Amino acid sequence: MKHTRLVVVGMTALLGMTMGKASAEKAPKNSIEHSTFDERRIKRNPFLPIGWTKVAESNDTTAVFVSAESFKVTSIVVDSGGGLAIVNGEACGPGEVVMTPVNGRQVPVRVKEVRDGEVVFFHNGKPIVAPLIAK
Repeated sequence: MKHTRLVVVGMTALLGMTMGKASAEKAPKNSIEHSTFDERRIKRNPFLPIGWTKVAESNDTTAVFVSAESFKVTSIVVDSGGGLAIVNGEACGPGEVVMTPVNGRQVPVRVKEVRDGEVVFFHNGKPIVAPLIAK
């Protein structure tokens, strides 16, 4: 049994040595294979997701008026951590930003506070109080 193992190990070592010589003979001595990076060929930022495009900034300088009617508050849960509300079909809490449609544009508005029966938003330095819609 020991003799068989010794023969198998010896044959494996011999085979490995001959394979190493064959592969060493194929490659020229001074050739080094390495990757290259040519930034002139890249048409996109490699750190951004594939397919991402920059959104053109709007030149519209008019202030957007956001009213309480812009929000559809359908549910409120109040707890000691500040509470949660369902606004325009999305769950949100204090400090989060809610996108609301105003005149065909999506306007970001920050949730300031969730109270019992209403949600207080903050936009352009002014608070907006949106009541819970009863069904």
